Amino acid sequence: MMAMARDADTNKDGAISQAEFMAAAMKRFDAEDTNHDGKITKEERAAAHEARKEARQDARAAKKADKPVAN
Repeated sequence: MMAMARDADTNKDGAISQAEFMAAAMKRFDAEDTNHDGKITKEERAAAHEARKEARQDARAAKKADKPVAN
């Protein structure tokens, strides 16, 4: 299951209710609206995208570091 869907399913019943979906969407909106003006600008969107990209790269690097090197 995708991380976003897993995180949205707060009661872990395997389904995402409308309330769970809306709560997850608002959490993401609030995180991206860094100046809290109720709008997400293209600059805020780009910054959030870059932050997610870096987090994915860091997670991949950490996972790769944990794997033994094959000879």
